[in-house]
Amino acid sequence: GGDGTAMPPGAFDTRRAAPHKQYMIELMIERWSQRDGSVDWLWSIWQDGDRKHMGTAHPDADSAEMDARAACHRIFGRPPDDVTVL
Repeated sequence: GGDGTAMPPGAFDTRRAAPHKQYMIELMIERWSQRDGSVDWLWSIWQDGDRKHMGTAHPDADSAEMDARAACHRIFGRPPDDVTVL
């Protein structure tokens, strides 16, 4: 109508879309080989392609992923969208 809030047909209304936009959260679980032959598994949390958090070393990929998932819930209040093991 005449209140100045009408959008032209086909226009993208950011006021309506913004509350529904969810950012992408990805966990990266990385294998690091040490000089002494041991292996550490490190995790990081990425939000929309930017690294936001890094965790400590773990003895295996499963424990690193469990810690990363717990941190994701603690920090973002939700599970990750994707998990990548490198």
